[in-house]
Amino acid sequence: MSIVPFSHIDDRETSTINLNQQQTSFMWYQLLIEILKQMPLTNISRNDLLHECRIEYADDKREIDRIQEFSNTYNSDNVIQCYTKEENEVSFTIGTIFEINIVEELSDTIWHVKLTLCDDDNDLNRIELIDHLKCEIDHISDISFLVKIFIYINELGKAKDLYNLILTDLPSDHRDRISIKNNIGAIHFGNGQYCDALKYYRQALKISRLLIPKDFITLSTILNNIEHAYN
Repeated sequence: MSIVPFSHIDDRETSTINLNQQQTSFMWYQLLIEILKQMPLTNISRNDLLHECRIEYADDKREIDRIQEFSNTYNSDNVIQCYTKEENEVSFTIGTIFEINIVEELSDTIWHVKLTLCDDDNDLNRIELIDHLKCEIDHISDISFLVKIFIYINELGKAKDLYNLILTDLPSDHRDRISIKNNIGAIHFGNGQYCDALKYYRQALKISRLLIPKDFITLSTILNNIEHAYN
């Protein structure tokens, strides 16, 4: 797991920031589906999902029946279809812009409309960003990439929660604890919580000096973050 450079934003991240909230939500939904396809499926995660769904829809008999049907018929081939609830319809990306060419009334209830898709800079930025992230998903399918997606869409609170979840499963001498502690510190720094940021930066520095004392690049990165937190 790498140290995330929160202090630097590349062109792709800028594209994400420029997207409006609806477009960003749609992009996140697409990437979530890609991640779900590649993450390992376990009985524990399945049972956790069913438990949370039953709590959420406890007062909705129709949804409870659907949840039970999913529980009875679940297999790895239909899980995505159950999640997306696909229907027989044509869907367009949120924010898509069309030019209206022809509008004809064929009957009292039927209209014929011809549209031409217009190029839009934001739409092109979103497509480029999604394609880039899908390429990364092809190589990384664990929870750490899910954290990275949250960081891309500026959901830093969710990223921190997942980092803490990962920490609970890591041995105390695991090297990934260095980057996770540093990145949690960076999240606190971004939120203006400088004391909390220093706390995690120092923990990352301590582990780094213990496990990889000759990795001067990592050490200098963490020390630089500590300096910024003090300033």
